[in-house]
Amino acid sequence: MAVLLVDCLPEPPSERERCYSDPDCDILIAITRHDAGVALGTSGTGSPVVAAEMQLAEGAVPSEAGEPSEFKLVSYAPAAGEALIDVSGPITVTLSASIDRESVNSSTLRVTRNGREVAGVLAVEGDSLAFAPHKPWVLSARYRVHLSSDIRDLQHRSLTPTSFEFSIRAGRWSRAQLARSDNEVASLPRVLLSPSGHGVLSFYRAEAHANSDPKSWPLDVAFLDRNGRWAISQELGLGERRGFAINDAGRVALVRAQGDSFELAQFTDRWASIPITSAPEAALKFVSDAHWSADDRLTLLGYEIDEATLVRSLAIGRASLHETVLSAEGIDGSARAKDEQIANLKDGPLVVWTNEHDAVLASTCARCGARTLTAAHVKARGKPSVAVDSLGRSAVVLWEQASVSWTSLWATRIVSGGQWTQPVPIADGRGEVRDARVQMDERGMAIAVWLQTDGSAVQVLSAVLDPGTGTWSSPQALSPAADTVSVAPTLAIEPRGNAIAMWLQQHGHDAEAKSEVHWARYIAGVGWFSETSVLSAAEVKARDVSLAMDSRGRASAAWTENGELWVARYD
Repeated sequence: MAVLLVDCLPEPPSERERCYSDPDCDILIAITRHDAGVALGTSGTGSPVVAAEMQLAEGAVPSEAGEPSEFKLVSYAPAAGEALIDVSGPITVTLSASIDRESVNSSTLRVTRNGREVAGVLAVEGDSLAFAPHKPWVLSARYRVHLSSDIRDLQHRSLTPTSFEFSIRAGRWSRAQLARSDNEVASLPRVLLSPSGHGVLSFYRAEAHANSDPKSWPLDVAFLDRNGRWAISQELGLGERRGFAINDAGRVALVRAQGDSFELAQFTDRWASIPITSAPEAALKFVSDAHWSADDRLTLLGYEIDEATLVRSLAIGRASLHETVLSAEGIDGSARAKDEQIANLKDGPLVVWTNEHDAVLASTCARCGARTLTAAHVKARGKPSVAVDSLGRSAVVLWEQASVSWTSLWATRIVSGGQWTQPVPIADGRGEVRDARVQMDERGMAIAVWLQTDGSAVQVLSAVLDPGTGTWSSPQALSPAADTVSVAPTLAIEPRGNAIAMWLQQHGHDAEAKSEVHWARYIAGVGWFSETSVLSAAEVKARDVSLAMDSRGRASAAWTENGELWVARYD
């Protein structure tokens, strides 16, 4: 008996015609689109007659020799060149046959970003797999899916192992919203986001005819709700904002100065206050900053009466407000401290400040003493900028340093347990530098932005530190070299390195000049996008930009326009 095997009916007609007219061809077997084998006999008239139907192995496509094909990846979504739009949605994978559910688990299908596993939920349906993350995908990020040979089909064939990458869409700024008007003036907003996305916004508020110093105005606080909107929670009253921090659980710490005393206001589900001057015996006379560490330790920075820099750590439990002093030791009692900043390395607090001789000093613990970062007889200008990676393993310090003809930008870094590196200049030396800012991701990559004057133009420039080589990239301009003037740059970064820079683009050098809020985004592994966008209304008197980003790449910004408080959300 002669048997002819063809791919499917009704194609190929030439084979059918040849079989029907060939007396030696007794049966024609066609593989249908449903992977079923249909055996057809031939009548005397040459018309096909269905003799039998047989089911082949699910997903098998016969070769010329009649052997089944391999069990392999067919497609995935989002496909190459596309981006997943729903940042909480699943990715899907289609294989060449129905899948044995028991063979699919977190070991046989893995999703990673920069080598780190992503937790999620797996689902199997027929020949398809789906993976949905426990937490939303990171905006503008790339992920890799790994499929192992331990995945099997219903015929117990092993999958040909493979992997592929997919990307998540870039974020989008919401339309700017007016957060506060009511015939009052808002000033100096500051927005914070925790890694998990809890948000808090504080700002000064007063009537339009109030004293010109905003720090003497009442202080208000707003919280980010589940819909990404800011809700004014409480008017905290008079008191200058000195320290402001939020931890991953959403606990807010806000230090206010009220005359010669200080108050630590905390919020979880309600506000509660601790008078800081009640303990320890050496009471703080000045509080300048606050920072939460990963273990929920709140670190405050301030001065004693002799103006020596003092670090005090407060251990505050999740369910109570009991205060425990962990350290209260002076670091540098020899000279007046100013421009102080605090951050947390995993080995302890990092404090950076400038002394009365305009030298930049740093200390990584109260018992270690102070290390001078600037060279002898060199004068620093402005406030140093400090960043610590999100795992607390390394830190970077930037400062502006005067030279003979201009002010340049210098940087040094330290890795936990190591020493500060030799300072290096990172600006190109073609103009005056000021208002530097720096942020780090969890790998120790640092991004710096600053203003640089070149003739009549004032631009935002940026450089990136490679943590592997310890070298900085050449500066790149983010704002145009035009008649407009860039001012007040700020920067936010997520742990894997995506970042947003924001600044004001001002029409002229006058303090009353019109200006708008501009922004640019940095994609890890790619770089800065050359185009920048305007976030605020055009040619308004925009001021006081504040920006923050959570660990998923979502950001919030706040600024004032003609005295009104405006906000926008990037997600």
